[in-house]
Amino acid sequence: MRSYTLSKREVRLIQEDVSKNWPDTLGPHKIKDLKVVEIDEGARLFLSPEFKAVNVGKLILPYLGSNYLEKFPGVVVDSGAVRFVVSGANVMRPGIVSFRGDFEEGDVVAVSEEKYAKFLAVGLAEVDSDAAREMVKGPIVRNLHYTGDKFWEAGKNFQRS
Repeated sequence: MRSYTLSKREVRLIQEDVSKNWPDTLGPHKIKDLKVVEIDEGARLFLSPEFKAVNVGKLILPYLGSNYLEKFPGVVVDSGAVRFVVSGANVMRPGIVSFRGDFEEGDVVAVSEEKYAKFLAVGLAEVDSDAAREMVKGPIVRNLHYTGDKFWEAGKNFQRS
């Protein structure tokens, strides 16, 4: 695992991607001093004082340790689904107790648990929120970053140093 700082040009490209694909309610995304932790091929963690994200392939998703997850649309899962979600399983309709906001297929969705409202995972919507509300079973969110995964552990270790 290696870490380095991105060039201004690379940071600008990330800012453009985030501005296009993240909620407008997050406001302007000014990113400075962006450190990158390369975890493995195609998996990176972006860290700066005001911005934390994971990069999976071509996707940039919010890091679970960031303070802006509540601005993303989301689903709330029951306590029975928690152990599966934090093991990397996709979020299935039977485990969802409520929806926060609306989303389209392919949107970034934050997953939280009902008892303490803690964020457990971030992923991509497999269906839009209207269809998800009507479904009885099936996958709703493809889990891409969850508590305890390689991004989570790298972020904890890197922020300590």
